[in-house]
Amino acid sequence: MKRPEQHLLLRSLSNELSEREVEELNRLLRDDAEIQAEYDNLVKTENILADARYESFGPSFADRVMERLGKKEESWQFSLSDALASLFTRIAPIAVAVALVLGIYNITASNSTESPIEAALGLHPVTVDAAYETALTDMILPQ
Repeated sequence: MKRPEQHLLLRSLSNELSEREVEELNRLLRDDAEIQAEYDNLVKTENILADARYESFGPSFADRVMERLGKKEESWQFSLSDALASLFTRIAPIAVAVALVLGIYNITASNSTESPIEAALGLHPVTVDAAYETALTDMILPQ
């Protein structure tokens, strides 16, 4: 459905149409079955929502809700930072241990021509021959 027609249908539900727009809407509903079906769906949806409205929330309901939300937001911020700090203190030693194990493994598995830092980080040696070999491999076997 086109945007202007949809806008016209939505405005008709809240009785915001001028007489000319009402005539145009009636013409569209009469001439186009798709628009008529969309309008019927909108009316049904509005009726369902109107029947579901509950009006007795009591006085100053919005103020009470906003006050509760403000309190929860403040407490949530503090608990989140505490949870993240606690999580970091538990995970950081494990991450360091894993990094050390991987570095030691890379050093022992590397060939003797690499520097220990290149081997620990798993880097390939940076030489003209290595670059030339990589370029040739990429040209022969494109990915």
